Amino acid sequence: MEDFSQLQQEEQPLPSLPRRKKQDNASTKKSTQRTQVISFLVIVVGVMVLLSMVSYSSPDAMSGDIRFSDLLKIFTNDPLIHQKAETTSNWLGLLGAIISNLLINSTVGFFSFVIPILTLAWGWTTLRNGNIRRMVMFTNYVIILSLLGSSFFGLLRTTGLSEILSSEWHGSIGAFFAAILRQSVGLAGGIILTVSLTIVTLTLAVDLDLHKTSERIQNFFVALGQVFGAKMNAWKEQQVIRAEQREEEKKKAATEISVKRVDQELPIQKIVAQEPEDTVEEEPMIPPKKINSSLTEPPLEIKEGVKEK
Repeated sequence: MEDFSQLQQEEQPLPSLPRRKKQDNASTKKSTQRTQVISFLVIVVGVMVLLSMVSYSSPDAMSGDIRFSDLLKIFTNDPLIHQKAETTSNWLGLLGAIISNLLINSTVGFFSFVIPILTLAWGWTTLRNGNIRRMVMFTNYVIILSLLGSSFFGLLRTTGLSEILSSEWHGSIGAFFAAILRQSVGLAGGIILTVSLTIVTLTLAVDLDLHKTSERIQNFFVALGQVFGAKMNAWKEQQVIRAEQREEEKKKAATEISVKRVDQELPIQKIVAQEPEDTVEEEPMIPPKKINSSLTEPPLEIKEGVKEK
């Protein structure tokens, strides 16, 4: 009996493991779908922010100087909001003007274009299950470079280039760091520090080796010089060919002019040869009139006087 009971216990069915696997698969599938949806929405947001920044203009700073909560006043027919919405030239309307004004003037200026670019990169990486660690490193380097760039342009604007460089080149954060660097290490020191830190950051972001980076920069400039030299040689050859073509055209024009002159002279000579010689008609000789001798001879008194003398 004991053996029979043991056999029954052994024959009892084990817990259903496939159900647990199905549940796990369903949960992972839901999580992946959720991640894909969120990644897609992040990409859409990045595209919209990028479009708002690309279509940014200086008048948008006046239209975008409102709060996000003021957008709800559109539904209440607020005349001020409607006027700003009509005068806004941003591709995303008043919302785009607010976003672009906030990112450009209140952060790092034009270097804030890295924000939508990073948003798109993060959305694509999570959608494709990419390397998150590499993406984190890339984000850190891009943020550091944007801060250094805005600080550099903030320092340049204090050198008297305010007429050329507007405040959009550095934003409020760039102006803040530029003021700190100028007060601490001076203008020249701030420029040297920002440039050197930018070179170091690029070196670390590329290959962690200054020697390799310098070689790459050198090779880049050498290749650029070769391309420029090839283009200059091609341009010179084209100029020589064009000069030769112009000379040939001038020679052709000169020969055509000479041929035309010869063609114009030949018919004249033929006409002159064909014309008969004009016969000169002799005019009739008019006989001289007889002069009265009484008129030509002097009177007798004059003759006698002459003889007496």
